[in-house]
Amino acid sequence: MEGKYSSAAYHVKYETPEAASDSGVIVLDYPVMAREHDLHLGKVLKYVIEVSDLSARAIERKLGMCGGYISRLTSGRIELKMSHLFRILEVLEMPPEEFFALSFPLRPGKRSALMQRILAFLPSAELAQSAQAAADLEEKRLMLDGLRLLLAERQAAKV
Repeated sequence: MEGKYSSAAYHVKYETPEAASDSGVIVLDYPVMAREHDLHLGKVLKYVIEVSDLSARAIERKLGMCGGYISRLTSGRIELKMSHLFRILEVLEMPPEEFFALSFPLRPGKRSALMQRILAFLPSAELAQSAQAAADLEEKRLMLDGLRLLLAERQAAKV
């Protein structure tokens, strides 16, 4: 299938020569998962920065980034690059595994087919992971509740 491919933030359009004789365009309209994850990570990063002791501008200065970069990053106006995320997390003194656990908590028992195949080779990892998940679940819930409370207090103070 030959044709011209173009991608917008949330839509994919594929024009084919076959379709040109009919309507001219075949449109496949579906969310682009990577874009949704970028937006989600940007929102979580924004909240983490708000709760931290540093302003976005202070982080930008420490990293030699131009002013407003983090704002554009967290709002989704520019693409999130993992190298930049890791540098920001380093300044915040937050390990990436904590950030990603906050962003995408692992749900006990819910695994993709690929993860199930991987864990079949590492059964001890599954047992350790299940025990750790059970032990950390309450801690994560408390951390998220605390984060939500802090954000609600900050929002109320701004109003």
